[in-house]
Amino acid sequence: MKWLLPTVLWSAVRILHSQSPHQTAIMNHTLISTALALLAPAAIAQSCFDGDFGVVIAENDLTLQDTVLPIRPIGFAFPLGGTTYSDIHVSDHGLVYLSNGGVPVPPVSQSIELFTPTPANLAGGSPKICVLYTDVIYVPLTRIWLQSTPTKCTITWQDMQNFGIPGYFSFQMTMFPSGEVRMVYGPGCTNASLFGGVSENCIVGISPGGGVTLPAAVDLSTGRATSSTSVFEEWTTPNSFDLATKTLLFTASAPTGYGFANLGPATNCASVDYNGTSCTASADTVGRPSFGNSNFGISVFLSSTPVAFVLFGSVGYPAPGVSLAGIGMPGCAAYTNGDLGYYPVTMTNGRGTLPLPIPSSTLLLGANLAAQSFGPGNTPFGIVASRGIDLVIGYGY
Repeated sequence: MKWLLPTVLWSAVRILHSQSPHQTAIMNHTLISTALALLAPAAIAQSCFDGDFGVVIAENDLTLQDTVLPIRPIGFAFPLGGTTYSDIHVSDHGLVYLSNGGVPVPPVSQSIELFTPTPANLAGGSPKICVLYTDVIYVPLTRIWLQSTPTKCTITWQDMQNFGIPGYFSFQMTMFPSGEVRMVYGPGCTNASLFGGVSENCIVGISPGGGVTLPAAVDLSTGRATSSTSVFEEWTTPNSFDLATKTLLFTASAPTGYGFANLGPATNCASVDYNGTSCTASADTVGRPSFGNSNFGISVFLSSTPVAFVLFGSVGYPAPGVSLAGIGMPGCAAYTNGDLGYYPVTMTNGRGTLPLPIPSSTLLLGANLAAQSFGPGNTPFGIVASRGIDLVIGYGY
């Protein structure tokens, strides 16, 4: 089906130049939207990432490395160590601090504590939840998200990287009014750092801070209970973190203590994988294509253009993709066959989002879409392309 691609691109170029409302309306009735709209039965929850990430609270700003982001409301009173907290302070180093209106005061950005995962730092300072407390940092592809509601608060660290170490990974934490905490780890999550020393260690756990006396570290993979206000595991050898692709569940018990369980690998989850490299244009997802995620979409980043488009196909081409040099796009490649059509994206200040709500239907389980963004750019053909995005529709928490 590779022959479809030049034809689709030529059609899209005509649309980009005309920006006709009539043609735009036609494009919005593609096979994708029709197929998704027809399906509606409810799906059951699985041990997967919550596909609705909420809103971005950090992106495209490398000054956010080694930082504690501004205070945000949790959405409810979260109990920890006999006290409840209303606010959260998220760090790029895989942990969050809790407060009531900024009290206790969390560490300042660039604090050595942020990339020094020791039991002493776990026990001291502000109350904290450590999801992947190690020398993970904010890099150009990173986006940190917050979904805050009266029933749950979810933080997603998307496309993080160990300091100086190639490779990206994502992880997520959800807090509940009961004090329950759920941590989900994507593929590749690990502890490493070019900085070396204790920065290569990792801690996962919960502590009320304030200099509390810590119990002995536990093996969170085994699952059991503790009566302490703190619970944690420590990894002191680089790349020894053993919870990638797993889900942990901490259950609070009154007045203090936690039960903890390793829920194991998730199955049939919605997933997003990136393929190849971009040539000027960039694209990412808004959350994951999980059943019932009405807020899912494709984000497009392309400066100085009023409109771009996202091309969808039923077949994705693995890197290096299909070279587009032959049609006047040297250095660009196609990562989708484009047989499912294309959608326009209105751009504002170099970015735009194409909504693609996912219905609550198990009939779509495992359905694949290969997406890629295109838009005006400096090639002989006048178009540039993003990397490919391979989507699999499935479960989300």
